[in-house]
Formats: sequence, C-alpha cells, structure tokens
Amino acid sequence: PPESAPAPASRPEEASGRVTFGSFNTLGKISGDVVRVWAKVLAGVGGSRLVLKGKMFHDSAVRMSWIEKFRVHGIEASRLDLLPLTRTNREHLALYSRVDVALDTY
Repeated sequence: PPESAPAPASRPEEASGRVTFGSFNTLGKISGDVVRVWAKVLAGVGGSRLVLKGKMFHDSAVRMSWIEKFRVHGIEASRLDLLPLTRTNREHLALYSRVDVALDTY
C-alpha cells in the first residue's frame, strides 16, 4: 500500500453488529439489474447497509434518484450511504474501513 495509506481497520460489523456492503464503482456500471440483485442481498441480510461512492453523489437530485432505485425494491434510504468523491487518495482508502463486503457489478 502507499505510504500515505491509513492503517488497516477492524471490520465495521465488529463495532456495529451489522454487515455493511459497499461499492465504489462508477455509477454508470451499476445497472438496474445490479440494483435489484444488491437489494435482494440487503433484504436477505437483516439490518445490513450499503455504502456507494460516486462522483455524482455530490448532487442531491442524483442521491434522491438512487434512493428511489433501491426503494422500489424495498430498501429504505436509512440503509444507504451515498458518498461523493473524496479529496485525497488517503480519504478514499479510509472509506474501505466502513465496508465489510465489497460488491462488484457484472
């Protein structure tokens, strides 16, 4: 890892008692089918959360549209963390400490 990288952290589940999934993919890669599958994953793991990070999440209208994409599949907004880009690579790497399981697109 880069010298500026934060130290490894404990899994978030150890502190919170719930699993946090995450994806820092470009939002354009997250199709409607991917949202549907990820919503099923969240529904199947009680109390779990999803952290998504994307350039466009600085815009509240974009955040609201993504909240709606999950809401139609039964996932409440309170289970989503929609994060904009970070200023530094160190801040970006530190966000991985908020994720137990990384999800990828297909």
